Amino acid sequence: MTNKNCTIVQDLIPLYIDNLSSRESSELIEKHCKECTECQNYLNLAKEKIKTNSQSEETEKKITESLNRQRKHKIIKRVITAFLLIVFTFILGFVWHIVYSNSPMATNCIEEYYGKEIYSELNEGSSPGSRQVLQPIIKKVEKALKFTGNEKNAKKKFGELARYTPAYSSDIDEAKVVEANVTFLTAKLYHDTGYLWIKYSQYGYEKNGELSIGSSDIESRITLVKYGDEWTAVNVMEAP
Repeated sequence: MTNKNCTIVQDLIPLYIDNLSSRESSELIEKHCKECTECQNYLNLAKEKIKTNSQSEETEKKITESLNRQRKHKIIKRVITAFLLIVFTFILGFVWHIVYSNSPMATNCIEEYYGKEIYSELNEGSSPGSRQVLQPIIKKVEKALKFTGNEKNAKKKFGELARYTPAYSSDIDEAKVVEANVTFLTAKLYHDTGYLWIKYSQYGYEKNGELSIGSSDIESRITLVKYGDEWTAVNVMEAP
């Protein structure tokens, strides 16, 4: 065979190895390689190179899959760790709230905020019939706790009692309060002035469902003034 034939065969060998050459070309290559040691060696080297490349690609694929699995495991581990941290923080905060809110330290802080004289009102008892007389005020507080409008509208609708609305006590414009309740503690009514102590809980959610407000067993004092036959809230005190 001439060098020209070797050049043609060697050009066709890549197609032959990939099974892309025609039957006639394949027969020509096989016949030529049987008679030409140089082209046979070229064919063997080409096959070895293809085999090596295939093994390298397979190894690279396995390495990539292994790295992807490791990354996936790390991401899952981080998500689980973050979730457990959030749960732990929530539980710790809840326990701290229970322990602290019932501790002498908490009572002293609240008493210091109100002043000893005012805070002692909780132990003085109520004026006869005050609970019934002040039901309109208590119901208005309940409505304020559940109000979903903005601060401006809250102030217009509830006056001083707007202090209890979600918009007034948080940074959000609106909240959907799913639970709110008010408990009468004590009250004193004089000729045209008085006070009312209540305890309330309030839980509000933003539009996306996330909790935005969470208050439980909050003591609050409302200063009252009587205009005609109606008692009106003129000031709200609540320990921070």
